[in-house]
Amino acid sequence: KEPSIEQKVATPIASTRKTPSTPQHRHHRRPSLNSLSVVASSGRFSDSDSDNEAAPAPVITSKEVAFALSMRDNTPMDNGPAWSVIRSQPNMTIYKRWPPNSNVLMVRITMLLEDVDPKIVEKHVTVPSLMVSWSDATTEYRKVDTDTFYSRYAFPSPLGDREMLEGRHVGDTPCGGRVVLFKSTTHPDVPETPGLVRGETLLAGYIISAHETRPNTTLVHFVSHSDIKGNIPTFLVNSMAAKVATETVTSLA
Repeated sequence: KEPSIEQKVATPIASTRKTPSTPQHRHHRRPSLNSLSVVASSGRFSDSDSDNEAAPAPVITSKEVAFALSMRDNTPMDNGPAWSVIRSQPNMTIYKRWPPNSNVLMVRITMLLEDVDPKIVEKHVTVPSLMVSWSDATTEYRKVDTDTFYSRYAFPSPLGDREMLEGRHVGDTPCGGRVVLFKSTTHPDVPETPGLVRGETLLAGYIISAHETRPNTTLVHFVSHSDIKGNIPTFLVNSMAAKVATETVTSLA
């Protein structure tokens, strides 16, 4: 059974390291999910912005998938502290928690998207060209191989741009929804870009399902636990976690 709107979900941020000077990018407002013309003919989508290659060993394990699904509840599988509410508003609740053995804040957001089919949401968080179309902060998103993706994000001053290289898992949930997860990885053809800080995604992603009682409404759990690296005080970056998470998810609406 899918959780109610009172059970909500997440995004990332945090750390401390040296950040080289990086030019900032200015962005125009991207079209929203509802304003984009999308045809969703099935529950599986092609992200063939580049050629398919042989699939590498999975970056995200079945245990991590189960852990991500458990984060919809207030009792995550790592036996760490429960989620606490940062803010609650109509159709959205934002939570935070400190995972065991980590100084990086974990955030989750649960959101209801009205008049949006779950297949449309899945497409917009899996197809590289669409990822760039709805996210204001995403300046580049491309496929490296079957389950590896490179992305670049514009952050406000003084953070500077960040790049990510992530493995991805897309699959079904036990309750008939879909899960899309990301975790940092390496690839011989994608070394770190000179002048950019490469962040680390410890675990992030989306759990997407149709609402049980509201027709044509999608329930989205967004979870993120990421370290953006750089010479930024951990407390400062963690304080921005909820803000960045909210902006990311509301851009999808």
